[in-house]
Amino acid sequence: ELLRQWMDTGGWYDRKTNEFRNLIDLTFIGAMGPPGAGRPYLTGRYQRHYNLIFVTPFETESLSRIFTTIMQWFLGRFPGAVAGIGQNVVKATIDLYDSMAT
Repeated sequence: ELLRQWMDTGGWYDRKTNEFRNLIDLTFIGAMGPPGAGRPYLTGRYQRHYNLIFVTPFETESLSRIFTTIMQWFLGRFPGAVAGIGQNVVKATIDLYDSMAT
């Protein structure tokens, strides 16, 4: 709630001198998953200060196609033995990602 108050008013009052403390040149960037498992729910009053972006997870087939295309482009300038490992690197990377994400 303190961050929301700063975003609405630009600062806080000093409790000892009753002088307004204006905070300038600050940028807030945040990332979070859905609420639950220890992650708090953010109020609409606080969320309105951010641009919310939702990303749907890709299917394994889509990830494979995207990264295989990139690896083929990048490794295409190397000799055949090096260029041929692209598919295996992509598969190993996706397998590692899947094991870490679950």
